[in-house]
Amino acid sequence: MRFRSRSQRGSALVEFALAAPLGILALAGTFQFGYAFYVYNQLQLSIRSGVRYASLMDYKGTSSTCVAATQNTVQNVVVYGSPTPAAGASPVVRGLANSNVNVSFNPDANGVPTNVTVSATGFSVDAVFTTFTFNGKPMASVPYVGRYSPVECP
Repeated sequence: MRFRSRSQRGSALVEFALAAPLGILALAGTFQFGYAFYVYNQLQLSIRSGVRYASLMDYKGTSSTCVAATQNTVQNVVVYGSPTPAAGASPVVRGLANSNVNVSFNPDANGVPTNVTVSATGFSVDAVFTTFTFNGKPMASVPYVGRYSPVECP
């Protein structure tokens, strides 16, 4: 009996040494996927909020200045959660900037917007082992139901 227990001594340590790297890789991969999915979900919620805001706002799009101001307001809603963020406000999604948000009002033949589209472009998520870049996704497009008022553009 004593001889048998001596020959198995340390086998648990060898088994752990063989299984631990696989377990650590599985946990790290799960964490990386979970974190990237969490950031994507936060970005998607932010873009939905921005497109909802854009579909209801006044559109004064006769000049490029007015269109740029409208797009900047929608970008602020997506990035900061507010059309007029406070100085030094932190973004809703860490690392997101106005340059990562694409806003387009799609007009009909008369220049009146029929729908609005908001999407993320060039936004990167730094996960544990790799970087994920979102181009064109997430994206939301809804019909424009706001007020078209080109006369009010300064």
